[in-house]
Amino acid sequence: MILIHLLTRQMLPGISTDCLHDIILKTWENNYQKYRENLYLDAFQQAVEEEERLLASSTSNSLILIDRTVFLELLQQNLNRLTDRQPYNTLEGDAFRYLLSNMMQTNSVLTINGNNLELGNYESIANHLVKYARNIFLAPILSDEYRFIIRCQKLVENELPRSDDAQKIAGQIPSILEALKGFVKQQEAHQILSTNQKFKWQGDSPFPGLRAFESEDALIFFGREQETKHLIKLLQENRFVAIVGASGSGKSSLVRAGIVPGIKDRYEIVYFTPGEFRNDPFLSLAAAFTNFLKAQPAMVRRNLEQILDANPTVPRELAETLENNPSKLEDLCATLLNGKDEFLLLVDQFEELFTLVKNSNLQNQFVNLLAKVQEASHFRVLITMRSEFYHNFLELSELPSELLNRGQYSLKPPSMQSLYDMILKPTQIAELKFETNLDLTIFVSASVNPGALPLMAYTLEELYKKAKERNDCRLTFDDYNAIGGVEGAIGSRAEKTFRKLSEAAQYALPKVFQELVVVKKLGVATRKRVLLEKVKSSSGAEELVDALIEARLLLTDSEPVSNKPIVEVAHEALFSSWKKLKEWIEETVGYLFVLQQIEEAIELWKTYREDEKYLWKGDRLKDAQTIVRRLSLELRPDQEEFLQPEVDRLEAKLLDDTLTHIKRESIGEELHHIGDTRPGVGVRNYGLPDIKWCKVPSGFVQLEKEEGEFKVDYFYIAKYVVTYKQFQTFVDHPNGYECSQWWKNLAPQKFQLSMQPFRYDNYPRTNVNWFEAMAFCGWLTENLPCDVFPKAEGTDWVVRLPTEWEWQQAASGGDTQRDYPWGNWCEKEIRCNDTQSGLERPTAVGMYPQGISPVDALDMIGNVSEWCLNSYEVPRQIDLTSYERRSIRGGAWRFRAQSQNLKYRDFANSANPAKHIGFRVVYAPRVNVSC
Repeated sequence: MILIHLLTRQMLPGISTDCLHDIILKTWENNYQKYRENLYLDAFQQAVEEEERLLASSTSNSLILIDRTVFLELLQQNLNRLTDRQPYNTLEGDAFRYLLSNMMQTNSVLTINGNNLELGNYESIANHLVKYARNIFLAPILSDEYRFIIRCQKLVENELPRSDDAQKIAGQIPSILEALKGFVKQQEAHQILSTNQKFKWQGDSPFPGLRAFESEDALIFFGREQETKHLIKLLQENRFVAIVGASGSGKSSLVRAGIVPGIKDRYEIVYFTPGEFRNDPFLSLAAAFTNFLKAQPAMVRRNLEQILDANPTVPRELAETLENNPSKLEDLCATLLNGKDEFLLLVDQFEELFTLVKNSNLQNQFVNLLAKVQEASHFRVLITMRSEFYHNFLELSELPSELLNRGQYSLKPPSMQSLYDMILKPTQIAELKFETNLDLTIFVSASVNPGALPLMAYTLEELYKKAKERNDCRLTFDDYNAIGGVEGAIGSRAEKTFRKLSEAAQYALPKVFQELVVVKKLGVATRKRVLLEKVKSSSGAEELVDALIEARLLLTDSEPVSNKPIVEVAHEALFSSWKKLKEWIEETVGYLFVLQQIEEAIELWKTYREDEKYLWKGDRLKDAQTIVRRLSLELRPDQEEFLQPEVDRLEAKLLDDTLTHIKRESIGEELHHIGDTRPGVGVRNYGLPDIKWCKVPSGFVQLEKEEGEFKVDYFYIAKYVVTYKQFQTFVDHPNGYECSQWWKNLAPQKFQLSMQPFRYDNYPRTNVNWFEAMAFCGWLTENLPCDVFPKAEGTDWVVRLPTEWEWQQAASGGDTQRDYPWGNWCEKEIRCNDTQSGLERPTAVGMYPQGISPVDALDMIGNVSEWCLNSYEVPRQIDLTSYERRSIRGGAWRFRAQSQNLKYRDFANSANPAKHIGFRVVYAPRVNVSC
């Protein structure tokens, strides 16, 4: 069919899809009967030839005398029923069933010499049964046939000569029978006891839709018989088996409805997924054991409590025990075999260990647990995993490579015949009827689309629902076209559901699915399971989630033990079939991947006790913050802390009173390298200095050396001294330092700009003389936008240097008894950068928040001295052009702060720059020098 499809496309590239389907169906219809007859005749002929080979190898003609005519007639009857679409399973199983039936019903079947079977003859029977014991799986077993096998056993046990060889061969029969007994319940579930007895379907839909098949669905699980037999054999031969396949290939269904029903009589099975309980594989394993253990007698639980040194029915205690001591799992399982041969640990959706479990230590420990327990004689491990995550497992696994190679099973797409069985046989069991050629149309659509199994199952379920609404048993083309066919069924349902929602619910789609979707490397989107309350974060989100649950596009369950409701996407096919969701994933896949990396990084950070070296920094952190803003995420406390801006984190560290001078200096340098974004330190986005203003209250100030008392009206002072980057904007501005406008009322000449030793953006600008500082103030007054200035009463407010009394009022906050901005001197406290720091240079601004003044200005003592507006000798004199000595305040890194308190007066020549002198600006009236 695929070949027909591709050839037709190649020869007629412009043909429409509908026309192409018509051509294919016509071609298929003409060859359909011949195709089926040839398929089955070949299989039956092989069975007959095999039987002839067995007869030819027999040592006696008295063993099995098959009547060839009768046998072929029975095969032909079987063929006729198959071409009439009667529900049968494996061909080899059918052939064997009719062989046994013929042996029972025909006089020429079995000849016994006297009362005994000859040894050689029995050996042929044993070999024959061994050969077909596995092939018979899922083939209907008749009760008469079963009695025939028992009769063979009794003949051997009671009537064979008691030679050593006879004993050996007789010993093989119980194991053969046990293998067959394991299949009996499964076969009885099929209710096909003879070719003349019809089974009456009592269930609801014979199609699972988006959910996986479960054990109780074994009756309607078709198309994977060969894979099931092979995997059961592989599991018998290996203690570790990994089923690896693409998303949508039916791994979970194969395990639950195929393998489990065939082995549950021999294995005690514990089933779980790694991330189903709080994204912790050990908690998930413990939770899976909990309900199982609660059903055990109290004595057993008490014994287990002694073995485990923990309460086995408390998941947290059990999880910690298994995590810390893997051998306890062996002890636990050995005690709970309940007469079964072995324990099977079945870990479905193993990729959750990499998509949902963020802690790499947990990942490693859990894989080590599997490596440990599979060595136990009574223990086997079966996992299913998406193929794109298998390399993650190989990187972690401590299982021997030989074991991995032997136990890996790559689940391929179903064969053409198997795919058709998946469509046809459940329909026959439920006595539904396809409109002519509809089954083939679905078959063609599913066969040419990789990963179409979930889409096909969903389409069939939707067709069943529509038939049920009509109280009909017909699956029709009209319904098929209405739901959008195999390719569009899920997307069509999702879109119709979505369009009926309110605007608020539609707007909530990104917020809901960023919780339900996780993206790993290479942009692979997978689903994740979350608490229902988490995705219902708003009324709109609640409406959307409830609607998608009602449409069965989201599935709900309860978290083990806590019983809190959880939700997940019904199947990952939704990601590609719903156009709106697909486009959103494609647009945000990079963001979702970063969110996943954030979660993993947070887990690692927590694992190492929040060691800051595991925090993100630089551009990586900035990109993550940008994504969080774009997605409008509401962060958890740990996420907020992890994603805290690096500048805020470093600034917070400065609040530690025990932080040394050297550490403070290094923080300042680090802030420079990452880009110091503290308000008042850098420049605004329009390229002008960003000044953070602090309001200073009015009052009276007494200067030292009996210079008198000065009245101060309220004004605003900068939180920090002017930084290197801020002053550099003045130097680089085309209308800045070189413009004569800023010098005309100052010195008669411009100066040669001096450089400074420490040219970090967030360091104080030093080596600037008094005139250059005043020119900068004039430039700011004219260029800063009005909205960046604080509200002020009156007119003619300007940016300028502070007077001494203004500076002192800002440093003391108006408290005349205060000697230092922070209060009183304390020898052991680190409040500023002075000569005792040992640095012998300035630090970045604001590195000593413990030295803050009452008005929130920083570094008013230590670090650098600051130019004041007024003359030193005559404070009330303010001459803008004079080269006289100007007052400086605050001390600097080269002086001892204890002697350079906030009342201490100092001076410097106004034309001479110095590496220890900087300046701070105020916003105040142009003239504010009244006494």
